[in-house]
Formats: sequence, structure tokens, C-alpha cells
Amino acid sequence: SPASSETITVTFSPTEVKSYSGTISITSNATSSANSLSVTGTGIDSATFTTSLSSTSLSFSDLTINTTSTMDFTITNTGNQTIEVTNITAPAGFSLSATAATISPASSETITVTFSPTEVKSYSGTITITSNTTSSANSLSVTGTGIASDTFTTSLSSTSLSFGNLTINTTSTMDFTITNTGNQPIEVTNITTPAGFSLSATTATISPASSETITVTFSPTEVKSYSGTITITSNATSSANSLSVTGTGIAVVPTYTINIAPIINGKCLSCHQNPPINSAPMSLTTYTDVKNAVQTRGLIGRVENGSMPKNGTPLTAEQIQLIKDWMAGGFIE
Repeated sequence: SPASSETITVTFSPTEVKSYSGTISITSNATSSANSLSVTGTGIDSATFTTSLSSTSLSFSDLTINTTSTMDFTITNTGNQTIEVTNITAPAGFSLSATAATISPASSETITVTFSPTEVKSYSGTITITSNTTSSANSLSVTGTGIASDTFTTSLSSTSLSFGNLTINTTSTMDFTITNTGNQPIEVTNITTPAGFSLSATTATISPASSETITVTFSPTEVKSYSGTITITSNATSSANSLSVTGTGIAVVPTYTINIAPIINGKCLSCHQNPPINSAPMSLTTYTDVKNAVQTRGLIGRVENGSMPKNGTPLTAEQIQLIKDWMAGGFIE
């Protein structure tokens, strides 16, 4: 009617994610009036509040107590609405660079996790994220182990080795052991010995709680006392690094069986048999015979003045000295 109005309600019903626009046209018997208006709108996705995590777990390497190590994880907004992270919690031993964040669609927030062990033990738990997400990953596991401070220490099985008396030009061996009492590998770069002694090894790599056995060989070449220090060079910062070693080289002590009998058998038994022949005054066929001849019958004097062997090749100076040394050594059989 004249001077009246009609209100029209326009409903926008998008079915696709796109822009819509056009003109609403009015057809009437009006002869002069506005008969159209433009209309626009955009169809968008339903509101989504979702996130994803860059990792489901963080595993820290073993770490010396009272030191720190860091690892990162990322929260990504995979929805189309702003994500409000209101809290992030971490278990004991771990801390976070941030506990809240606002993350726009298609954006991310990186969180740094710091592991700070104060005891020698294993640490583990869950990092939990509280936010307005309706469907998303909201936690990740975290683990780490606190270990003792690096220690480079060793112990020795002995502080000294005593070889005692040893005949010259022979050898004797004794062992000592280097034990790694720390928690880091020990690198033995050199072991030195005094003259007269040698080693089975002069370098070694020794793992924690392991040992290296070194064989020491005593090889005297002179009749004298040998002594000195075996010195160990390594990366140990606090440890025993030396041991003393002693030994004495002594002269060869002849025995009847090895040294004297061959001389007597070769030089004297043509006459000094049992019984003796060719006017020989005594038998020299046994250990006791020869010992008695040296002690009571002047055997050494006889071979020195050439009266023995009678009509035979005289003993050499070395052979005579062996008989003298045998007597001096106590007539060892």
C-alpha cells in the first residue's frame, strides 16, 4: 500500500569453499525506483581446532650430572582456527622454553626441552600439552639418564716386583695389572722399564671396569743387581702410574749331571772305572766318587798339574773352572 514497506530476508547458504556474488533484482509496476542491490558472501570450511607434534618421544643421550642438554619439538596448527596453548608440563629433570603459546592456522611453535640431571639415575615421563584443540596429539614421552662426572683413574695390582736371583743369560717373568677404576676409557700411550727388564706391551686401551695385564721379563746378562722403575704414561688424571722392579743376575752354578759328568766320562773313565784300571787310585763312575775325589783326593790339583788324565788330553782351563765352580756352588748333583 502507499506509504507502507515490505521486509525481505536474504539467506546465504554456501555449499562450496569459494566466493559468491551477484545482484538481487526486483520486478514491479513501479515506474521510477531502485530495482536491484548487489549481494556477496564467501563459503569457508567448518571451524577446526587441530594440531600435530613433530615427535612422539624425545630420548636424551646419557648426560653427566649437573650439566644440561637440549632437544626441540614443534606444535603445528593443522586446523583453520587459532590454537591457544594454555599449559605445557614436563616431568622432573626436564624443563621447557615455554609453557603457553598462541598458534595461528598453518603456523608452528617450537619448544626447547632441557634435560638437567642432578642424580645418577634414569629420568622419564610425559610432556603434556593443554590447549583448545578438539582432536590432536597432546603429549610426548621423554627419557634420559644422569651419569657420574667423567673420571680417568687407574689402579695397579702391585707397587713392586722382585725377581730375586736369576742365572745370567736366562729369563724369568712376572705380571702386573692396570685396572680402569674410572668411567671413561684409559689410553696408555707408553710404558718404560729399566735396563734388564722388558714388557709384553707398552700401550693399551682399557675400557671402564676392565684391566690390562702386562708381563715383565727379567733377562740379566751380568752378575750384578738390577733395579729401577716401570713408568706408565696415560690419560689418567689421578692414579698409580709406576712400580719398582728389582732382580739380581748371578753366575751359572754347574751341576754334576749337566756339567761335570760329561767331563769326567770323556777324560777319566778310561782308567777310573769301577774297579779302576791302569793303576788309577780311585773310581770316578758316580756322583759320590767324583765329589769325594774333589774333597779328599786332590782331583782339582791333579788336573791342573797335568797328572790327570794320565796319557790323555789335558782338561781345558774352562773345564777345570767348571769343576771349581761346582765345588764352590756346593756340589749340586
